[in-house]
Amino acid sequence: LQYCQNHGLVFNEDKTKQLIFGSKKDNISHIPDLQAVNSSKHLGINFDDNLSWAVQIDELCNKLSRALFAIKRTKAVSATETVKIAYQALFESHLRYGILVWGASSTKNLERVLLLQKRALRIMAGLRPLDSCRQ
Repeated sequence: LQYCQNHGLVFNEDKTKQLIFGSKKDNISHIPDLQAVNSSKHLGINFDDNLSWAVQIDELCNKLSRALFAIKRTKAVSATETVKIAYQALFESHLRYGILVWGASSTKNLERVLLLQKRALRIMAGLRPLDSCRQ
């Protein structure tokens, strides 16, 4: 806070949070006027204190699951080209956003996203849930 005051910077103390990255937080002094949090969202990307990206992947999987429902409904009433457009707009756009940041997440987290992507491909191809989508 003193740094900001010395350099003429103004911030909203109600909106400003303190997120300390890393596992060794005992040696770091907290700024008393700021609320300490375990995760924070910036430009649509969730950062957590260990950079495990679990919060980001959870939110992404929720968005992708909702998109799957819309794609499935679109497949029932529309042509294949319309379903592809729905996939790109509703699913792929969320999948690609911020992937350079969260894409180095754990294998477990990335497998969750991959399973949803395979489910989307099966819906678009008209395959059953256990059919292979490697073709």
